[in-house]
Amino acid sequence: MDFSSYPNLSLLPSVDSPRLLKLITPPAFRGCALTAIPADLFYSGRFIANFSDTFINNLITAIPATLFMYCPNVITFEKVFWINKITAVPADLFKYNVNAKIFKFAFRDNLITTVDPSIFDYAVLAEDFESTFYENNIAQFPTGIHKNNYRVKTVNEEFRYNPNMQGIADPLWNRFPEIIGDNFIQQSTQLTNYADIPTAWGGTSSLTYGQRISKHIWNGSQAEYDRMPQVWKDDATFIKIVAGVII
Repeated sequence: MDFSSYPNLSLLPSVDSPRLLKLITPPAFRGCALTAIPADLFYSGRFIANFSDTFINNLITAIPATLFMYCPNVITFEKVFWINKITAVPADLFKYNVNAKIFKFAFRDNLITTVDPSIFDYAVLAEDFESTFYENNIAQFPTGIHKNNYRVKTVNEEFRYNPNMQGIADPLWNRFPEIIGDNFIQQSTQLTNYADIPTAWGGTSSLTYGQRISKHIWNGSQAEYDRMPQVWKDDATFIKIVAGVII
């Protein structure tokens, strides 16, 4: 089903029975005039694997927390909400999308002011966060946002052009040994402490990326530590702290 480029389409019905949108053809609602999305729109969406461009270029202001609850087989959310009027993203929006890998440009060019750091906790296979929150109004860096995303390959420009962002970059960024891209937070003019950002991403440290990983101080859970690459744990300069105790 493809309703893209219907500029007078401003309303979608709520689904009274599980019949609508078992499958969609992206970009399903690109370039319409939607301001809201029914929470049960994808109630039968267990076959949907691709949400690329689905709601790009609309007037949507809010996202139902359960919108993707019945879509466990989604692989990509690329540009799903690009160019809208969204101000906040539900923390559990992707809770059931455990197979998702791509979030590239997902919320670019919106009005988002806050991001819950747990938003991607269940997307453990995620690889691509390029420009995910590019050009928004995020005021505080969401410390720990990728704490469970061990397969990340790029966060290039993920938070670029959030000019009022404050906070200190999270040491958990250091867990991505083969990261691609730079300038993940360039133009966030209020973020003054770049001590934990790798040099390739705009940090001020003279350490190389490998050295930065080896000197990382771990202060997380035992389960998270167990999932870290063995090469990190074997490094003689690695300091492991569990429950406040150096081990």
